Amino acid sequence: MSAVVPFVTLTDVELAVLEEAHLQSLGEAEDRARQDPRSDGEVRRSLRARGLLTADGGLVAGTDQGDGPPDLAGVVGLALDVRLAADLVVVAHRLLGPQAVGSARVLHLTGDGACVEDLDEDGLVSLSLATDPGQVAGSLVEALLPPDAVDGTGEPVPVRPDALGTLPAALRGPTVLAELTVLVPGEPAPVAPTRVLLALGPGGCWAGRAGAPGDGEVLLHPVPASWLADRAALTVEAAMGAPGPGPGDGTMER
Repeated sequence: MSAVVPFVTLTDVELAVLEEAHLQSLGEAEDRARQDPRSDGEVRRSLRARGLLTADGGLVAGTDQGDGPPDLAGVVGLALDVRLAADLVVVAHRLLGPQAVGSARVLHLTGDGACVEDLDEDGLVSLSLATDPGQVAGSLVEALLPPDAVDGTGEPVPVRPDALGTLPAALRGPTVLAELTVLVPGEPAPVAPTRVLLALGPGGCWAGRAGAPGDGEVLLHPVPASWLADRAALTVEAAMGAPGPGPGDGTMER
């Protein structure tokens, strides 16, 4: 399955300005106080130069391209729509690994498609769109699963999230340590997010359901190297309308 390809990269501030313009176009936003008007003005000029923001601060509407692909403004508008309408949000936060510490991939999932959002530690956000559940699930595996990962074996290992420095010895030197969080936005009552801690590498793969931050010990269980792909497929297919369990059925639990 081919990887999703980013169509635009923005700073986190640029994305926030576009989100505000998008909400205002829907009549759902109020003007927010700005800490740095000069910086905000520079951001707005940059977005105007890229054809994404109008002179009065509105979101540029996409133009009809006939049989061709949508223009950049149209695709950005579609991505903002998907992010706002997401039925499920999956956050893959890489805590330790070959990529920059703090890098993350976020899947905003709806029944019609997904917006894949990559964030780096410098505040850059790359956005991609996809309608194929397999491609979207594959993007999650691509973000986390190292090529040297093998099946986990042995007994469950208790770990403390505030003592991650002890994990290499306890889990045979994982290449990647990550946290997966599944959020259900827009619910009438708060829904506790599902949080799973993962350790993946040549010494085996391990997964365990984590509580709220600060709750203490997590019991990591050995899992097959295919665990992440299987759980990602179930979760994404459920949210995007394909057969599978619903978002509340624990698809990201061990």
